[in-house]
Amino acid sequence: MGFLKKTAFSACWIWFVTGAVMAAPVTNQAADDSLSAQVAELDRLFSKIYACGADYRWNASDSFQLKAKFILEKYAGKEFPFEKVRNLNYFKGEDHVFRMLNWGVPEADGRVSYKALLQVRRTTKNDYLLYEMNDMSLYQPYPEKLSCSPDSWWGAFYYECIEKKAGGRTYYTFLGWNSGQELYQQSVIEVMSIKPDGKVQFGASLFSNRGRIAGSDRIDKSRKDSEIKRVVFRFGKKTGMILRYDYQAYMHKNEKGKEKAKKANMIVFDRLVPRQTAMADDYAYYVPEGGVYQAYVFDNGKWRLQDNVIARNPDPKKRKNNP
Repeated sequence: MGFLKKTAFSACWIWFVTGAVMAAPVTNQAADDSLSAQVAELDRLFSKIYACGADYRWNASDSFQLKAKFILEKYAGKEFPFEKVRNLNYFKGEDHVFRMLNWGVPEADGRVSYKALLQVRRTTKNDYLLYEMNDMSLYQPYPEKLSCSPDSWWGAFYYECIEKKAGGRTYYTFLGWNSGQELYQQSVIEVMSIKPDGKVQFGASLFSNRGRIAGSDRIDKSRKDSEIKRVVFRFGKKTGMILRYDYQAYMHKNEKGKEKAKKANMIVFDRLVPRQTAMADDYAYYVPEGGVYQAYVFDNGKWRLQDNVIARNPDPKKRKNNP
């Protein structure tokens, strides 16, 4: 009798374990299907922004944003494959410190207005805040000295994020593009920081120029480094400029005063010049000088401006191995 009871128990236990193992993939598959369906819906809504006519793009953007907000709140602190939404700019910090969805809405006049959803974690309460950010750059034509909140965001289309630590804080440096004012376009180096209570600031005094002007051969000693919150490059509508994070080299004087090539990760960019000297005050006529580059190298808590950059073809593998 005892043997029979033991056998019956073993049989039930085997059925329970195997049944559970067999059922698990079904549950996981259902979850995968749910994620796939939500990604597909986001992708469909996002594609409409660029597929529809100019009169309907803002409505399409609002529909995508509404769905994206719902998913960000539902998956707060959890992984969600936003990177699978085609052409959407998606950035995230480690341990869910932040997630940012960033996109542009083309206007009928050729300009682009920018949008972003920024979700941040409040370490003080271990919960999440969600900011809806609208492009205010049209009302801030000279933002170099501005510290901005999410409500006054100098909008841009970001394509790279660089994480650095300075003074016990973490800073996220974004590289981006802005369609600009009527006659010129802009590229930007923007710094974002997040306080423990979830408050976000765009702009930080991390740039060391020592009187030089990034993207130019000019000197202006009246420009104090402490006043520079972000770097903005302005150039003509019909041209383009290099602005990327890369592993390159620059000429550096050693202790003996001799110049030597020093390799490092850096934000590399063209030096811009007017087509003619008489056009020096008109950004619409600024173009890359051609083969002349500058860079910001992060050193001792600062982005330090360097001249005489030797820019070669980018090597992502080297950059990855040399943070």
